[in-house]
Amino acid sequence: MDGIVEPPELPAQEWLNKVLSALAELDIDEINNLLNLTYNLLNNNYDLLNTTHNLVEDTRENLLGGQVFYSTIYIQ
Repeated sequence: MDGIVEPPELPAQEWLNKVLSALAELDIDEINNLLNLTYNLLNNNYDLLNTTHNLVEDTRENLLGGQVFYSTIYIQ
């Protein structure tokens, strides 16, 4: 092999040109803003889930008066 790379077939070259053209049109700042927004929304959801979990645990402790009950189910 002599290191010379053959150009791609015409359909592949057309596809590559379309991909490169689409990439050139991307607004990096807009993408960065959308990624930051997505991250912040996910982080807020995580905080809400953590708060909900803590409230459920507090409610369980209040309902049980600090006692833990175990139940056994017998299947015949």
